[in-house]
Amino acid sequence: MVFDLIVAWPKNCDYPLFRQMVRTIRPRFNEVIVAFTEASGFDYSEFVRRHMFEDHVIFVDTKARGGEDWRNVAMRHALVLSYNAPYVWFAEQDFWPLGGFWEFVENQTADVIGVYQESRLHPCSLFMSRHALTQTHLDFAANPPAYDHFGRIQIDLKSAGIEPVKIPENLYYHYNGLSHNWRLVSEGLPANYQPEKFYAYLRAVLSAGLVLHPQFENTAREALERAAL
Repeated sequence: MVFDLIVAWPKNCDYPLFRQMVRTIRPRFNEVIVAFTEASGFDYSEFVRRHMFEDHVIFVDTKARGGEDWRNVAMRHALVLSYNAPYVWFAEQDFWPLGGFWEFVENQTADVIGVYQESRLHPCSLFMSRHALTQTHLDFAANPPAYDHFGRIQIDLKSAGIEPVKIPENLYYHYNGLSHNWRLVSEGLPANYQPEKFYAYLRAVLSAGLVLHPQFENTAREALERAAL
């Protein structure tokens, strides 16, 4: 399977373990496309650009205007830059493939392969063929309370008679809430979504020997110190 990797990346976040993963398995990807999104707080985007330069990543800055959905804007901008690979992998930086993940995915011939959370086809890891994409409205926006991001995509796939292949849960780990928790600790607040997993993530990042922005490292260490009180 040949595919482009597409992620939305809030400018107030860095994802060091994700950066490491991309570098380690870069030959699996045709293109890696990062769509930066506007977010309040410290801006890590230039640091990310610099440290992913050697990974041949395509970066695009996006901005939602006048009630537009930020993720829909980011995905549409990224897709304009994705046109050669027969598949696209929409992913989130809190998704972590485990042993057997790539073997499972690459042995599939389905148009759509993805992770489910209950009945939701979750955009933390969603492989879609070009054919499948053409069967949708390319609407990635959330429409609460009816559905979250990529909800219209799932509806369109069902209408087109395309049945996604479910990725077994033992083949990945999804941190969930990583960006939300990072925003909280960046503001000096405690993480509030599965905080034990989030703080374990921060400890893993700090012990991995990766290049970190001083702001990120200080924020992570301070968050862990506060959580230990």
